[in-house]
Amino acid sequence: MNKFFLYLMIGCSVISAEYIRDDSIGVVTDRQNGLMWQDNSTAATDKVSWYKAVERCEVLKLGGYDDWRLPERDELDSLADENRFKHGIYPVFENVGSGGYWSKTVDPIHHDRAWMTLYTCGGGYWYGKYIRGFVRCVRDMQSFEK
Repeated sequence: MNKFFLYLMIGCSVISAEYIRDDSIGVVTDRQNGLMWQDNSTAATDKVSWYKAVERCEVLKLGGYDDWRLPERDELDSLADENRFKHGIYPVFENVGSGGYWSKTVDPIHHDRAWMTLYTCGGGYWYGKYIRGFVRCVRDMQSFEK
């Protein structure tokens, strides 16, 4: 009986695990959406303009990959844990800055603004691209190699 309960618990935790953290390379894998997220110390310390954020992701080499990009608004917003106070980011992410994170999504009316997600206050807003924000790059998972 105890072994059955243990196997049931292990099976349920594996099935429900959407995010898997790999401390050795500083990334979090989102298995449900097929995305790999940057989660090294830089994701919580460096604030740059939108232009610099796009460039940082384009040149990022992390975990043996060089195909990183700035996430779209919906991808970045998907990391908001609505069960936490003010919709904080999922706790699997350990490197989280206090402030907004840039998305690649540009305001369709005012092209000099882009979407910034603010996990600390549960939302986001269109900000001028010159404002400094945090960067959390993402890459598409073609397969689960590595």
